[in-house]
Amino acid sequence: MQVAAIDPSAAFRKALRMRLPRTAVSVDAFHLVKLGNDMLTEVRQRLTQQTHGRRGRSIDPVWASRRLLLRAGNTLSARARDRLTTMFATDGATGKLQAAWLVKEQLRTLPATGSLTDAVAAKDRLQVLVEKAAEPETNRLWCTICRW
Repeated sequence: MQVAAIDPSAAFRKALRMRLPRTAVSVDAFHLVKLGNDMLTEVRQRLTQQTHGRRGRSIDPVWASRRLLLRAGNTLSARARDRLTTMFATDGATGKLQAAWLVKEQLRTLPATGSLTDAVAAKDRLQVLVEKAAEPETNRLWCTICRW
């Protein structure tokens, strides 16, 4: 076995390293996307708390768009993309939520790369977006990605 794709668990990684020391370890695509979605949810919740001093409500555009934010950008209809753009422009005036969303979208491209060279280029673009976002949640996600 040359490569094993697992969820990001230190216990699984340790067991794999003990039994198959020469096997390369990678995070599977499902868990990679989940990490990005969890990061975006944390950013959205923190920004709502900072802005409104409370949890999100159905009257808040960001809360109403929470599921839309988690959808894959390439699967959005024109109407959904317009809703997202409007929400970023009105409620996310600081650009922090949009920056986190862009990080999530770039993270989704990593498992879709066809070669190691493409994966390195996608990871480099991810690093640029993480540095531009400069949020604690995006920085933590970047550390996790680098560790794995």
